[in-house]
Amino acid sequence: MDFKLIKLDDAFCHQLFSSSQPNKLPNSISEGSYDIFSQAIELNIIEKCDVEALSNPHPNNKYPVFKKVLPLLAHEQAHWVDYTSTLFGFQFLYKVYYCFYKITNENTKEFYKKNLLFNEINKIKFPEYYSTKFDVDSSRPWKYTCTAGQLFNKEGELSEYPIFFTSFLNKHDELIARQPFSLCSLFEASSTNQEILAEIDLINSFLSDDEKSVEIPLNQEKFLKRLYSPDLTEYSIAAHKLANSIGTTDSIEAYKISATLAHLCFNFPSHAFRKFSLEKIYEPDDPTLSKMKIALEHNDRAALFYFLTDLLRIKTKPLEATSNNIEELITKLFDEHGITISEMENSVEQELKLITDEAVASFKEDAYIQELFSSGVDRFKKLGIFGTGKYPFKDITAPGAVLGDGYFFDPYNRTDTNIEERYSKFSKFLTHLESFSNACIF
Repeated sequence: MDFKLIKLDDAFCHQLFSSSQPNKLPNSISEGSYDIFSQAIELNIIEKCDVEALSNPHPNNKYPVFKKVLPLLAHEQAHWVDYTSTLFGFQFLYKVYYCFYKITNENTKEFYKKNLLFNEINKIKFPEYYSTKFDVDSSRPWKYTCTAGQLFNKEGELSEYPIFFTSFLNKHDELIARQPFSLCSLFEASSTNQEILAEIDLINSFLSDDEKSVEIPLNQEKFLKRLYSPDLTEYSIAAHKLANSIGTTDSIEAYKISATLAHLCFNFPSHAFRKFSLEKIYEPDDPTLSKMKIALEHNDRAALFYFLTDLLRIKTKPLEATSNNIEELITKLFDEHGITISEMENSVEQELKLITDEAVASFKEDAYIQELFSSGVDRFKKLGIFGTGKYPFKDITAPGAVLGDGYFFDPYNRTDTNIEERYSKFSKFLTHLESFSNACIF
């Protein structure tokens, strides 16, 4: 296997790796990240020598060489896929590029859209204020409680808008952490699943049966430790909620099902949020009922995931839901609420095409962005509304990545000719949005 490695500008790499803004989705242990604005992927811990080793690994060293690079790349590429092939991703990216290219100093009447975009970015990964972590014994087993509160508005007063939490407690009933459900949590569930599937592929490709018997438990324990790390509950909360809802103790199975539900949430069309008969799911005196109504009326995709796990908990038997039947189960449960998956899929595809038409017409100065939307419709059609299973990264033209020592690497021997220009162009955009948001003080 031969891979292209292109040395990038040192100043660009310094800017890329030194930035830790909210427009980046860093993976759970900061080994890589995906930049939402420029579509740049970083693999901080991978260097040129690691990629060169992929081309000609020693026969006894193939598995660790590939394991170091490909699962991490799959994790970050999955973020890119989830943004560039889903309804949420299309809607969000269109707003980003519209604000960047179309809102100038000559049309101040549209400046409010920049403030709305900045708020939406903050809601992808809720501000740290809403997360708490405590220095207590965090050994397993953990206990969980689900609660709901309210977001603060711009005036510092409690709004009516709900926020859903999971509280993690140790065996002494001490609070380990409390984390809100956010879109970031769903993105991490999806990307961690792709990382897991990449590792499983490598185990099956390179290891003997005896080696598998050793490596598979080690691999499961690695993801179990990540699942039960107090520092990573923001990234594991979706899998925890799902696992407790269906009664599984299999961490890999929990991530697989969580990823399928997350992808469905990313693709959920606006008109369907209000179709659920919530009174059939929650008791009249359950405080979740009124809060979930408000959240779904606002098309809250993180709340939708929370609701779908409750739907599975209430409407299925323990361990009935599996990664093999989750699409069938959800289709059946949706039918009871008058929601047809096939009709939904067609609706989403049509909406993606409309957004693409708008993007192609609006961003004529940026061929990369035009192509990003145009090819995204095909990515959606390949993945479907659930996006279940391993993403076919090569077939859906997933990008390469910038390595920690400043080289650009693409496993499919493509080149990204304007990654430096693109990142430079967008690098100060979030600062501008934040500056304008801070100026809105009246």
